[in-house]
Amino acid sequence: MDILIVGASGSIGEELAKIYWAKYSSTADFRLFLTHRKEGFKVLEGAINLVLDYEDEESVAKCVSLLSERELRPDVVVFCSGFLHDLSHQPEKRMSEVSEDYLSKSFQINAAGPLLFFSRISEMIKKIDSAKVIFLSAQVGSIEDNRTGGWYGYRMAKAALNMAIKSISIEAARWVKPPIVVAIHPGTTISNLSKRFLGQRISKAQTSAECASKLSTLISLLDFGDNGKFLTLSHAELPW
Repeated sequence: MDILIVGASGSIGEELAKIYWAKYSSTADFRLFLTHRKEGFKVLEGAINLVLDYEDEESVAKCVSLLSERELRPDVVVFCSGFLHDLSHQPEKRMSEVSEDYLSKSFQINAAGPLLFFSRISEMIKKIDSAKVIFLSAQVGSIEDNRTGGWYGYRMAKAALNMAIKSISIEAARWVKPPIVVAIHPGTTISNLSKRFLGQRISKAQTSAECASKLSTLISLLDFGDNGKFLTLSHAELPW
């Protein structure tokens, strides 16, 4: 059994990796593949740790090559990677704050990167019966659900990711061994990505460990009826 977590250096990805390791590490044929954006980052010593930076083509190519050499056969693939802010980029409150740099970076990491990486490992996924492919998205990427505006770059990138996921689910359903492909909104979570924006909501937010626990439970329950859906952790469907 192979599990691949993309973005395991993030708060949710790290906790999810720990859950899977605790559950399956004693199984003889279990392998846990974890990608991190920076060299040298290790969540678990027993896992197979790889560098993957969507903004570095050489990094992407090397990661795919190493996965191929290891003959990855992923029963579960979880995309936990994401970008909201850094020292130079912050979510926009109004149109006047929109910048080309932020839009480009957000689209590359949140939408284009995951789609291109999935495309490159798709032949490995095609070999598995009933593989599960999970992309962590965000409810703010739902066009229908947008009530407050703002956060242009992040909203647009997540909306683009959602469209990619929907299209992947349609194409992959035609494969000889079709996977289950879903988008999941992890909910308000105290993480490195979101904690500075939680403000007064921090008491209502779940911890990354709580989120990962709910996520692993949901993943275990997914079936072909869920393919192509946008879900909450409680298995409710969200509007695209």
